[in-house]
Amino acid sequence: MCLTAHFIDDDWNLHKRILNFCPIIGHKSEEIGKGVEKCLLDWGIDRVFSITVDNASSNDGAIVYLKKKFENWGQNILGGRYVHMRCMAHIVNLVVQDGLKGKDEHEAISRIRGAIRYIRNSPARYKKFQECVEFEKLETKKLLSLDVPTRWNSTYLMLETAISLKIAFDAYEEVDLAYKTDLSRQPFDGIPIDYDWERAKVLVKFLRHFLISLCAYLVPCGKGDRVKSELEKYLGEDVEMHRDKFDILNWWKVNTQRFPILSKMARDVLAVPVSTVASESTFSTGGRVLDAFRSSLSPKIVQALICTQDWLRKDSKPISIEEDLSELEVIEKELSKLGVDSTIIDI
Repeated sequence: MCLTAHFIDDDWNLHKRILNFCPIIGHKSEEIGKGVEKCLLDWGIDRVFSITVDNASSNDGAIVYLKKKFENWGQNILGGRYVHMRCMAHIVNLVVQDGLKGKDEHEAISRIRGAIRYIRNSPARYKKFQECVEFEKLETKKLLSLDVPTRWNSTYLMLETAISLKIAFDAYEEVDLAYKTDLSRQPFDGIPIDYDWERAKVLVKFLRHFLISLCAYLVPCGKGDRVKSELEKYLGEDVEMHRDKFDILNWWKVNTQRFPILSKMARDVLAVPVSTVASESTFSTGGRVLDAFRSSLSPKIVQALICTQDWLRKDSKPISIEEDLSELEVIEKELSKLGVDSTIIDI
């Protein structure tokens, strides 16, 4: 189990720190809850605003257990209303994956994925494909990439790149006679046809709108006696113009004097992680620390190595959901290779 703490310091820098990285016996709700409780008590942390977990049913029970403990401690902030935060990255992925289950869409994606896999599986084929790209004078620096089927954003990137190289795929069919023959033996029978490319364009258009809408929602450019007056003043101001590289933490840092109470509230709210990427990446790191040459290390030593490395790096960075989604894709690949059964918790 990995427990990661997130907080914003007095200088408005967002930090994350790994608090523990330890084995737990089983993955039942109460065992997870007790593991988190022990870690919090060891660190002397008794005020927790939120806990971000994935959608595993055992996590639901663990949160119920922890809510009761926080209430007993007399530190159930806002009545525990915001303690349970579900990992946004996982939820979005489930929503989009459900929309990609149509028969035509599924077959189109599978055929395009199969064509890309065929080309990428051989350096000679890939070189020949690149020659087709150059011959067709396609002005793109994009490279063929395979998706992780469970990560919708990687499917979007795969299809977007493939569509931009469609002419090269057509040219490749003429120079590699085995291309069509080999793929005809695969599920969904054959190379991508024109209808597949049309379906792919529709999917990319849909996913692009979805991605833009998601980012627009998460980009914070939109918006009690003294508290009430501060809130009224804040809400009465013009909305910040949308711009790239907008840093919400820096905005609150600059405006702390104007909104002294609201800014303190903002520090608590903006520190809440929207995904469990911070903790999931720890399991990827753990796989590199606990390699074949260190497999005899005790759990306490592994935890010490993981936590110390994290603390020394002193990671602080602005929130970026696009980077989180991209990083989650890489982590999913590594975890699947390692066969890791993980419990991910961010506070």
